[in-house]
Amino acid sequence: MARLIARFDAHDWPRPLIRNHVAATLLGADFAGLKNIALVPIADRSKRFGWLCSSNMQNGEDFGTVQTSLLSSVASILGTHQRNLELFRQHEDLLLSFVRSLVSTLDAKDAYTRGHSERVALISRRLGIELGLPEDDLRDIYLSGLLHDLGKIGVDDQILRKSGPSPAKNSISSRSTR
Repeated sequence: MARLIARFDAHDWPRPLIRNHVAATLLGADFAGLKNIALVPIADRSKRFGWLCSSNMQNGEDFGTVQTSLLSSVASILGTHQRNLELFRQHEDLLLSFVRSLVSTLDAKDAYTRGHSERVALISRRLGIELGLPEDDLRDIYLSGLLHDLGKIGVDDQILRKSGPSPAKNSISSRSTR
């Protein structure tokens, strides 16, 4: 396919390429069995993602404007879809960067637990893998692990760095001695 497309480097690619009756041409000689071809780029305004190619119409028919229009429409839809997928991936990357910056803020607040959220996220994701969870769930579990201590940002540093037993431990030990 790459060799075929390379033959048409000079073509104006916003327009579809149609070649009928190629068997007796140099193109037909280089591509044995090729009778006709319609080639349309799958692209958006800024990037080409691939190609939509149809060849050798049945019953010896030629490619015309109806087939070309249909291929162009499908290629346009596929190009838009591919671009939307790229934008969605960029959005996910941005979300992950934002979450990582929040976690970095938390790590800067309490050096003792630095890296804790990342470790929780990685271990939780690994447990999800062992359970055979789908990739979407694994991504959510990872993000949840990163965010699980986010509430500490609003807690006073003196409370986070307090030495001695926590209030929960005191109430448990005082109940057990009663």
